Amino acid sequence: MAASEKRKVALVLGSGGARGLAHIGVIEALEERGYEITSISGASIGSVIGGVYAAGSLPDYKKWILSLDRRKVFGLMDFTISSHGFIKGERVIEEMKQFVSVEHIEDLKIPFSAVAVDIENQEEVIFSEGNLWNAIRASVAIPSVLTPVMQDDRILVDGGVVNPLPVNRVKRTEGDLLAAVDLNALVDHPTNPSSNEVASDDAEHEQSKFLDSIRERIGDWWPFNGDKEEQQSHVKKNYLGILNASFEMMQDRVAQLAMEQYTPQIFIQVPRKSASTFDFYMGEKLIQMGKDLANEAIDKYENKGD
Repeated sequence: MAASEKRKVALVLGSGGARGLAHIGVIEALEERGYEITSISGASIGSVIGGVYAAGSLPDYKKWILSLDRRKVFGLMDFTISSHGFIKGERVIEEMKQFVSVEHIEDLKIPFSAVAVDIENQEEVIFSEGNLWNAIRASVAIPSVLTPVMQDDRILVDGGVVNPLPVNRVKRTEGDLLAAVDLNALVDHPTNPSSNEVASDDAEHEQSKFLDSIRERIGDWWPFNGDKEEQQSHVKKNYLGILNASFEMMQDRVAQLAMEQYTPQIFIQVPRKSASTFDFYMGEKLIQMGKDLANEAIDKYENKGD
């Protein structure tokens, strides 16, 4: 596709924890295929990737993600004793601020919106202006996991509660295409990353021993993939796993209803079994999966034609 023929794309990035790293691959595929992303909207992890991309900092974010292993991911979790959640989420935000210099949504390179929920007033909250980090932190506040954001007498939590695939919140322009990424698809794909890989060297072995010792201490709150028998299902048989699976089931139904009203021309479905919520150490495989799936969806659209 020649530069003069670039098609504009309004991109919607769904919620789904670490599977959202596939969003990076989707964006790379769209750009490599000659599409221009002119607006973006996201819920939860979709707001993170969308905001970072709109700030022009996606390459730096990708580099950081690819540097993470299980131990580093665990180290980013700032646990807290609270009835509202057990992770504060401030440590990750501070890490990201080191390579994302934009502070306000109005200063981003393209129109951006992040979806959150005012849980007390049962209202969807759309951040399309104001502080970028407040918007992202509110959008990722998974109920009972990440502590909510208190803002203007409102209790804000994860946008995926009411709008996990905010196809109705992205800014549209005349002649653009709608592209959407669903991270909770009940589909299989040959590029699914394996979550049961064998450690290949002494460093990984020592890391595994370290994490096993922590897992024994925190028990049912362990956020990563479970035992081998549990990996046959995307549901881990612990407190966090069951809570997460319930949340995903709710998201799936809400996303289906949204898709009945807004049908994207380019629709990418990332398998729900490809990773669990906190598997951010699987960046390389998830990013490649997103790129592969995006290329398949783009091929389908281009072969079908307008």
